[in-house]
Amino acid sequence: MEEIYMKGFVGRRAWCSEKVHLKSYFEKYSDTLCEVANKRISEIDILQQFVPQSNQLSQEELFKLIDIMTGEQLTTLLDEDVLKKKIISSKKNTKPSTSSVADEANPSSSFSKGSYQWQRQDRLRSDKFQVVRREVVLDATEKVGPKNLLPNRDFMVSFRIHDPFSHTVGDNSRPGSCSQQINVLGQQFLTALKDKIVCESDFQDTRGDVSEQPDAPVTLRARELYESSMFYFDNTFYIDTRNNENVDYSKTIKEWGTKRGILFGGTKQMERTLVEDLEIRFGYPYLYLHQGCCEHVVIINDARLLTPKDSLFGFDYPLMTKVSHKNLIHCMTCSRFPAKWIVRGSDRLAHDPTYQCKTCFKLLHYKNGKKIGKFTAYQYWQRSTIL
Repeated sequence: MEEIYMKGFVGRRAWCSEKVHLKSYFEKYSDTLCEVANKRISEIDILQQFVPQSNQLSQEELFKLIDIMTGEQLTTLLDEDVLKKKIISSKKNTKPSTSSVADEANPSSSFSKGSYQWQRQDRLRSDKFQVVRREVVLDATEKVGPKNLLPNRDFMVSFRIHDPFSHTVGDNSRPGSCSQQINVLGQQFLTALKDKIVCESDFQDTRGDVSEQPDAPVTLRARELYESSMFYFDNTFYIDTRNNENVDYSKTIKEWGTKRGILFGGTKQMERTLVEDLEIRFGYPYLYLHQGCCEHVVIINDARLLTPKDSLFGFDYPLMTKVSHKNLIHCMTCSRFPAKWIVRGSDRLAHDPTYQCKTCFKLLHYKNGKKIGKFTAYQYWQRSTIL
């Protein structure tokens, strides 16, 4: 597939790195760091190497010169100007007061019509178009157990998982937005990454229409019924075979490729492949496939050695470090709460289908717990409400 993706696009695919075997690269890099640490040169030796005249200075003069040349001595004259600009811009962005002269003369009418309408519209706007902005913070409580990871020796790899998207041939095709970024240790299996990925389609109710018993608990979700999944890295398929009933997606793809003269690589087991054994390109679009047809572009954007500031507890990984800013689909009736239901074929609603929250759904379609009219209802799960 690289021959197809990279063909004729050498300049336009410049964001893709050369192939890197993760384990070999970081073993060599870690050994290099150890050699540098063992041969550490003092600041005085560096100064004498680059400034030969410093050999004529006394020891006291050398230490004085080092103190003068430290980074802490660096200052800038723009700090005060930047601060003034921020103050001016914040004043410009301040919303003007909506209270009239009559309102100011009569302080008792604190909820004037104009100010009330402004507050209500602003509140509805912020609720309806609110986005999920979350950063994962590790638990600050003291953890029990030894730190089993070594800084400057163990490494982690960052995977960016994108939303599914409709592909079209041509330059107008763009991948979905990045939904989450997950850091995985090199010593972990690919199944650890697979189990950490959150997708809406995995959480959908498999019962279908539940309008007769909307309060019945969910007994089986899609991820429990269809456990098959696959990664595609470096022309090699990695399938999840932890369940004997899982489907091998690579078989169908290879048959499709054979008919079109496209050769694919081999197939390996996801649960037996370590992340460090991958040979990948940074910035290259790889694939995660599950639920039969739900395809996610996977991009490896970073890999680095662990530092003492990182968590050195192995059970903290895989670690989801970023979640996308994604608008919630709100109730089409009240525009206040996230949609929990998809209603179809209802003569009480203007749209088909209609997204509704739990409250509006119950008020419009049930009386004393009994169904009113003819319609079908399906539970709807959004990633923003799952995370």
